[in-house]
Amino acid sequence: LEANVVLPGYLYEPEYGLALRSLDAFLFLVPGSDGTCRAVREAMALGLPVLATRRGILPELVGGGDEYGPAGAVVAESVEQLATTLVAWHDDADRRAELGRAAARRVDESMDPEQAARRLLAFYERLSAER
Repeated sequence: LEANVVLPGYLYEPEYGLALRSLDAFLFLVPGSDGTCRAVREAMALGLPVLATRRGILPELVGGGDEYGPAGAVVAESVEQLATTLVAWHDDADRRAELGRAAARRVDESMDPEQAARRLLAFYERLSAER
């Protein structure tokens, strides 16, 4: 596994974009200070399956409990589960591609700013109707 995993640390443009485009999958363990997990959304937009832990918004972004299906996998913070998933993805390019397509579709369809604005407006309309 070590021959196939790269840990580059923090990258700036253009290296960041180039690095994302060179990946087969994206591993994201802890949301850190960016509660929206922008890096995960960027990876998903590029069609990368995401392996994430059950922290913050990660399960919602990646988990697939909706019509879009999973955009990767959400696992416990366990070395064994992380390794098992990475090895399984390494050995199954078709599954990686399927999850990557689902990830890109999720971003295209559910994270579109216009759709988000419509959903927010509908939410506020429901709130005001309940008053």
